Amino acid sequence: MKKISFDLAECNACGECLDLCDALSIYNWGFVDHAECEVCGECVDVCDTDALEIKAVHE
Repeated sequence: MKKISFDLAECNACGECLDLCDALSIYNWGFVDHAECEVCGECVDVCDTDALEIKAVHE
């Protein structure tokens, strides 16, 4: 299983990821709603600061 990981320290608040994905919200900057996230990676691809990345989740 995979999920999107967010590093607030790396984020420059450009909003590019928010424009692409409904699972990200300006009301909770950078927190992915994992119930909505399909882990498509589009937000990761558009992030110039590498604040978002796909990580494996070990259950």
